[in-house]
Amino acid sequence: MQENTEDRAKEFLQFQIEKHIKYLFKSYLVLLEEFKDDNILSEEYYSKLRKEILTNGNNSIRELADYLERFDIYFKR
Repeated sequence: MQENTEDRAKEFLQFQIEKHIKYLFKSYLVLLEEFKDDNILSEEYYSKLRKEILTNGNNSIRELADYLERFDIYFKR
């Protein structure tokens, strides 16, 4: 029972972290799109930056998931 609760707590925490990281890098993508639409960025530079934002966001999610594996996480009673 304790392990199941620990798994659920860890899954919940990981989901919340992923959700907020995705929100953050999606907001950067929206800003980037606005710069492109306003002709501040070339299409080539836009594509390069977009790829970097997505790569960094996905790497952050993976790294945090790896860090979470090092901890025992429980819900408060």
